[in-house]
Amino acid sequence: MTTYQKVTDFGLDEDGDEYADATGLAMTGDLPGIKQQVTLRIGFFRGEWFLDEEKGLPWYEEIIVKNPNLIRIREIFREAILSVAGINEVTYLDLLFSAFSRTLSVNFKASTNLGELGINLTGLPNA
Repeated sequence: MTTYQKVTDFGLDEDGDEYADATGLAMTGDLPGIKQQVTLRIGFFRGEWFLDEEKGLPWYEEIIVKNPNLIRIREIFREAILSVAGINEVTYLDLLFSAFSRTLSVNFKASTNLGELGINLTGLPNA
């Protein structure tokens, strides 16, 4: 019996560009699709979408500021991750902020109906 993947989005490469495979424009779904959706949600800056400037994460307003509130940032990321369809629970969330290098790393694990998902992010999305 063949198991088919539930297609949720166009496949994106590491640079965020759509890519094609041997069969044409690549599609993604299941756990890789959920991972892609989480990555897109986290990288969506508030004010970026002209149709609703309230959508997105407050990167410029609360995250990449001089004295960030890490408790608030943790909650922002937790809410963003949980807002993705397929995510049941955030089981691990770690923020590593370096004032010296002015970098923020986000590491998290989340449970889904398809298994556990883990992502490590460093730096600004789409930078």
